[in-house]
Amino acid sequence: MTNTKQILQSFLQSDYQNTDSVIEAILHYVFGNEKISPASKSMEVPALDKDKIKNITVFACHKDKNFPLNFVDVCIKDNVVLNHNRVTVQHCVKASVMEKGTSAIIFFHYENAKDKEWRISFVDKGFDKAEDTNPKRYTYICGKNSHCRTAAERFAVLKESLAKGGALNELIKDAFSVETITKEFYQKLF
Repeated sequence: MTNTKQILQSFLQSDYQNTDSVIEAILHYVFGNEKISPASKSMEVPALDKDKIKNITVFACHKDKNFPLNFVDVCIKDNVVLNHNRVTVQHCVKASVMEKGTSAIIFFHYENAKDKEWRISFVDKGFDKAEDTNPKRYTYICGKNSHCRTAAERFAVLKESLAKGGALNELIKDAFSVETITKEFYQKLF
């Protein structure tokens, strides 16, 4: 897992390039080539966020009929401070990216991404009312000024778990769950 973690960490610590690089460096690497279907579906930017978001595109999906998982590219405008705009994430998810009972891994980045941070968020919009109105979000900040250890480790855990088999919905939620990360931290500590 160490080599996998290092490969992922190296990519996550670089500038955001484009969706093709994400497909190759993360999606194919973690999920496998045969499980990822490229897509190109532009979504409407919510009216509340037009001053913050340039465009939203679903660029790939995971072929799992039991757990709809989309991969979404969100290009934000340069006037936005990425790590202070959680409300933008929430609006984006509620208004345009997801339907009830779906999940997404969303890549937020600036149009001119050179030397700027970018964000990966896993969002699960479950079937019950609480999850539908307030979807669970797990977010990692990436880029040259971020260590990206946790994000790389979580993707490496997901890759390893998927190789062993199991239900994608449980594996991905476990890989990104803050509770899992906290449990592992305390197990290592003690």
